[in-house]
Amino acid sequence: MKTLFISITAFLLTIILFPFNTILAQNEIQPQIWFDNASYGTTEMTCDPYSTGIISEQGPDYSKATITVTDPAANKYGTSIDQIAVHVWSDSDKKGIEITAYETEVNSGIFKGTVTISEGRSTRDTIHVTDGDTISAKYAGTTPWSLDTTGHGIMTTAFIGISCPPLERVPASAIQVTDNKGNEQKAITVDKQIQIRSNLTNVTIRNQTFAYIVQIQDKSGVTKSFSWLSGMLLPSQTLTPSVSWTPTEAGKYTVQVFVWQSINNPNALSPPVSAELTIWPSLPVYAGNATRNVENPHCQSSYVLVIKSNNNSTVCVTPDTAQKLVEQGWAKEMSNAASHPNSTRDASFIKLFLTTNSTIVKQGQAVGTDIWVSNTSGNKLTMNYDDNWSWKRLTLHPCVVGMPFGVALLEGNYSLQNLTAAKQLSLYQNGTYNCQMERYDQVNAYAFEPSSENATLETPAGNFTSEIRYGLSINGFYGSTNDFQALADGEYTIVAGDEWGHIVLQHFTVSNSTQDLSVASIKMIPPILRADQ
Repeated sequence: MKTLFISITAFLLTIILFPFNTILAQNEIQPQIWFDNASYGTTEMTCDPYSTGIISEQGPDYSKATITVTDPAANKYGTSIDQIAVHVWSDSDKKGIEITAYETEVNSGIFKGTVTISEGRSTRDTIHVTDGDTISAKYAGTTPWSLDTTGHGIMTTAFIGISCPPLERVPASAIQVTDNKGNEQKAITVDKQIQIRSNLTNVTIRNQTFAYIVQIQDKSGVTKSFSWLSGMLLPSQTLTPSVSWTPTEAGKYTVQVFVWQSINNPNALSPPVSAELTIWPSLPVYAGNATRNVENPHCQSSYVLVIKSNNNSTVCVTPDTAQKLVEQGWAKEMSNAASHPNSTRDASFIKLFLTTNSTIVKQGQAVGTDIWVSNTSGNKLTMNYDDNWSWKRLTLHPCVVGMPFGVALLEGNYSLQNLTAAKQLSLYQNGTYNCQMERYDQVNAYAFEPSSENATLETPAGNFTSEIRYGLSINGFYGSTNDFQALADGEYTIVAGDEWGHIVLQHFTVSNSTQDLSVASIKMIPPILRADQ
């Protein structure tokens, strides 16, 4: 009887401990798989977004993808090189192909296989793709614990598409705010549906998939709306996508538009664009035909709108009364006209802004950058040309003229105190550019609209109106031999400055880590003013 009891106990312990040991073994030798790059392109994928006649090369050969698998359990033979099978497919060829990955050396347990990326048909070691595809690879494994939770093996993905410096395959126009019938909306109120629109143009010679993404944030940076739509643009086709939004609270908001290859492929097709919106409370319609304030349609002419601090109710008062209420903390300002004096030459109301769409990117991916100057007062503001640059080493693309600011890319993490020691990287290639546009090299003055980055540029050749904004995507630089080089792993600093002495810094990191890196939301960074301004 005692012998029987011991046998039963040993049997039960075996049943209990076996799964536990299996779990330990699984954690110790769980296989991994990854591509050597985050994105790839075929040899035919090139672009020339500014019609310069200079074709941007890809640099490294991204038409061949190397897949690495680590699985010690697949090391079956201790005296020879082992091999494993990896299944590879794309959005354009969902059946895919099977390639062989070979052990890097005897007993290493590390396997590498190579597949060629092509827009032609798939063959034994070539996978058919089109621009905008996701390419996937799967390893089924050789042991029960090689499988993931789906039971179908471990997988990895990469994107198909190249980034041309500067990247702008589908330029996006300034943001338009309209009603459902396409009429521009100047005054937007709570509970009134609006459309966020932008013109997209495919400037390439091939079909281009896209995702039009709209993010709306309040003044605290809290996202109130995030929506998108997807489609395809034919060569030279222009489309005006729009997404709807119904604001539920009054206040000031920032609208940001991103154009990616797809919602799952964050390769930017153009720099991000943004706009500021003021949402007014829904107030009863005034009786009679009294003239309304153009800046605030809720109040009669010469009156402005403020919100009471104690209960958030609204009231129309004179500008002088509004300023006193705001200074005493009894009210919150809803109209800039109440707090800014009339001024046409005051540079303190000019602000320089610099935003990026990411703080960490993988090697080969682009950082979208947006630079603009805005008049923050509620009055028209004319600024004369000035040469009061805080830093002289700022440039723009040779085909961009009339902008009162410049930008620079620095290798390393720098602050205002050590900019002079920085190593600057060239964003643009030396050469002759055929810009095909009338040049306005000399700007005498910028006449800004109230609370806007739109201004009339006064030049000897005539006046013209423009948005004082510039966007570019950065994924590399031009070296001393005028060849394009991808950004290496490390920290970088973007510097923007204007001719009135403002300067702004942003930082980002390039990492070649195989772990997933999240793309940060665009965040407005306030201008950094030098102490000697």
